[in-house]
Amino acid sequence: MSRPPPRRRLELVPAGGVKPDFLHALGTALDAVLPTQHHVGEPLAAPGNASGALLDALIARADAAGTDPREAWLLAVTDAELTAPGHGRVFGEAAVGAGCAVVGLAPLDAGSARGAKTLLERALKVCVHEMGHAAGLEHCADRACVMYPSRDIADVDRKDKLFCRRCGKDLAYATLDAARG
Repeated sequence: MSRPPPRRRLELVPAGGVKPDFLHALGTALDAVLPTQHHVGEPLAAPGNASGALLDALIARADAAGTDPREAWLLAVTDAELTAPGHGRVFGEAAVGAGCAVVGLAPLDAGSARGAKTLLERALKVCVHEMGHAAGLEHCADRACVMYPSRDIADVDRKDKLFCRRCGKDLAYATLDAARG
């Protein structure tokens, strides 16, 4: 009988104007999908809309606190649109295997007349995807898997919030000993 993966602490870090109620709802949804137990941490001053700069600030916070990615993950959530050099707009970015990721909500809210429920569903998928990278997972070729790359909002809407069987196994055995950035 296989044992479930241990629950890691997940610190949700507000960066920008993200509402606390939204972060709590997102954290509860993440805990239902990931092996995590969330709490909302102290806000992080968002250094512009460059995903790399925000990720660097988050990693610096984790390093200063001595956070071990085998025990705790950090996820910064901003209401802004994130950009990355060579990619333009991105939904999020992660330090692969280092337990840190960032997600921007602005493009997830665009084009939806359905409101808050749609934003939460989209944010959950993107956050699970980025935390999968933070745990050491790569992209998946299964279009329904949450680890399938999202190039546009239609990709986000199309895929599931869950890992495929292979990625789920990989997550359970992910080694989180990658050196930080």
